[in-house]
Amino acid sequence: MNESISFQFGGGINPDHAERVIAVLGASPVPRQRVILQFDAYPYVNPGVGWRIGNALRRYSADLLEVRAPPFLDGKGEWFRSFTRSCLGDAFAAYAATIICGGEDATATVRAYYADKSARKTQNSVVTGALHEGMNIDPEREDLYRDEFLKSLRLVNVRPTQFERERLQDVVKLAFEAIQNVYDHATRNPLPAYTKILSYVLVGYYKTVGNHPDPEGRLKAYLARLPSVAKRTRADFIEVCVNDDGVGVAARQSQDPTVYWGPMKAEEDAVRDALTARSSVKLRANDLAATQAGSSRSGCSASTPCRSIRSDCSVSQ
Repeated sequence: MNESISFQFGGGINPDHAERVIAVLGASPVPRQRVILQFDAYPYVNPGVGWRIGNALRRYSADLLEVRAPPFLDGKGEWFRSFTRSCLGDAFAAYAATIICGGEDATATVRAYYADKSARKTQNSVVTGALHEGMNIDPEREDLYRDEFLKSLRLVNVRPTQFERERLQDVVKLAFEAIQNVYDHATRNPLPAYTKILSYVLVGYYKTVGNHPDPEGRLKAYLARLPSVAKRTRADFIEVCVNDDGVGVAARQSQDPTVYWGPMKAEEDAVRDALTARSSVKLRANDLAATQAGSSRSGCSASTPCRSIRSDCSVSQ
């Protein structure tokens, strides 16, 4: 086996850091190197980081992935804020061969903690897993999901009455259609049969997102406009993340699992086609089960990006 790849994280992880991890882990179509994730402390994990890094880990499951982190703390306190709320802990439990917490092997303990995929309801964060199985959220019942979404808002200390009714319904509908797409596409061709994947919907609360990297100044400009647009002196933020690390939009639409390692244009064309197509890819993909069930839904699932951007976390090979 080739030498291992080691990522070392300090006090914080932002999307730029995550993109560097993705760039390294996604470089080869066939993973062969052992990967070690080293967390020297309980990092502050920015919104948008958990699914990025978590998705990149699936291809390194089984014997290739080791996680080294501070003490597990029974999943509470600093562990919860760093790893559970971001859903990184779910990815560790799903894919790491070994999880070392505070110098001790905690693999079985961490896996047991994240084993329940039905719903994890805690202050400022509600996670429902296994969307691709269709068990915890019925992909045919938007009305039931709307009820659950409103409950989630209350659990993260947000009143539904703080939103305009039509705009809130738009958010519910968008999230539900994304959940349907996970169910319809995440584990389908050309993903090899019986591939283990992770999927979930996360609803979380953030008092501010101003600490996000903002190299072009667009976030700063948006935050400056927000008080006048929202007609409020204070603006809090709700994160709604529907995620899976399955087949991916480009591979699903093109029916080519190697599209991520070819020319960028081929990947972009496949994603564009998925967003504009007026027919489902199911027939072309020979998804007999979905076709026989009479589903008329189309589109594609969220994916693990394999393209590089940038970061400044410590990486060694």
